[in-house]
Amino acid sequence: MKLRIKLGVKKIYFIVLCIILIIEMNPTYKENTVVRYGAIIIGFIIFCVKCIQYKRFPVNVFFVWSISECVFCILSSMWSINQETTVQACKNIFIVLFICSMTYSMVDNINDFRAFWRSMCVAYIFDAMYVLFVVGINNLSTARLGADYIGLEMWNANSIGAFAGFGCVMLLYSTIIMKNKIGKIVGAILTVFMLFICLNTGSRKALLVIAITIVIYFYLKDRGNKRVRNILIMAISLIVLWNVIMINDNLYELIGIRMESMISSLLGQQTTENSMGMRTLMITQGLGYFSEKPILGYGLDCYRYLSPFGTYAHNNYIELMVGTGFIGLFIFYSIYIYAFIKGYRFVFKEHDDVAIFLFSILVIVVVNHMAIVSYYNITYNIMFVLFISYIKLLIQKRKKKIKEKRICGCG
Repeated sequence: MKLRIKLGVKKIYFIVLCIILIIEMNPTYKENTVVRYGAIIIGFIIFCVKCIQYKRFPVNVFFVWSISECVFCILSSMWSINQETTVQACKNIFIVLFICSMTYSMVDNINDFRAFWRSMCVAYIFDAMYVLFVVGINNLSTARLGADYIGLEMWNANSIGAFAGFGCVMLLYSTIIMKNKIGKIVGAILTVFMLFICLNTGSRKALLVIAITIVIYFYLKDRGNKRVRNILIMAISLIVLWNVIMINDNLYELIGIRMESMISSLLGQQTTENSMGMRTLMITQGLGYFSEKPILGYGLDCYRYLSPFGTYAHNNYIELMVGTGFIGLFIFYSIYIYAFIKGYRFVFKEHDDVAIFLFSILVIVVVNHMAIVSYYNITYNIMFVLFISYIKLLIQKRKKKIKEKRICGCG
């Protein structure tokens, strides 16, 4: 009876988590503070019930890191050049890490992980559907999904692209491993739908999430002849996708031109797109500001007050370097370093399929940090939690096997 109650509490939590993610990724819902904080408080109450049932408070590596990150960000307000802005940024990062810490602590077994996975997928699909219904099918492809549409004034195209891109690859993976035929068909339809939403955002970062995740996953998944086969399939798929974008006039205007500009910039060629040149200049300026205060920085979220552009750095590394100095940068990415080190064995030696897939996503997440500011972004942070939660389960499983072998050996 007690076991059923414990399992029931976790199921309720992941349902509430789904609602929390829907709200946090939806600026329209997020504006309603009663709904937003109400959902988070309900999640916290369920988390507390779980702690009481298990008679322990989960002090784990992610919890310790979250506390360290929040404390240092708060401390940065002491030397911040704009304390009000830094305090608001601290509030945002606290909320995100609070949600992430609770969720990490709730994942104790593979069933919890699957519930976590489903919560994320449902949240991505719901918000994508919301965007589609607000815009209307007939109005799609006339502009990048986001503030250009009535009803989406508070939305950002890259934010929509982020959850659409993550949703696309997660649904694709679910479809691949699913054994039920009807489930495969439904999964394939939802995957194409998320890809369609992603393309209509015109977000290069979102498209890279899909393309690079697929490339890395299928490359690491198999070895020998199968790897060659996978590379050919990937190449053909990406060529087909590229041609669809370039042939379709609407898609070319939305994302094709932007992809061409990005490639030209990477090749060192001149580009007429302002955003690439502006981002490069912002990085150069940021490195200059960092060199003046390399240890502690100017205070969280204060890049905007130093740069003549008057906005954030559009680069997570530069934003943290300028705002919190080397110490803040190291604290934030220390958990990523930990996750990569712990996950290395399961990805490259034991070749766990789910670990390989999540590792593939994490690689592009870290790369995308060069073009976004994500330290307070729930979409990127919850994806990282999914990876580190699974690695935690694999570590626990491995320790259990070692313990069993020792017991058998002693016997």
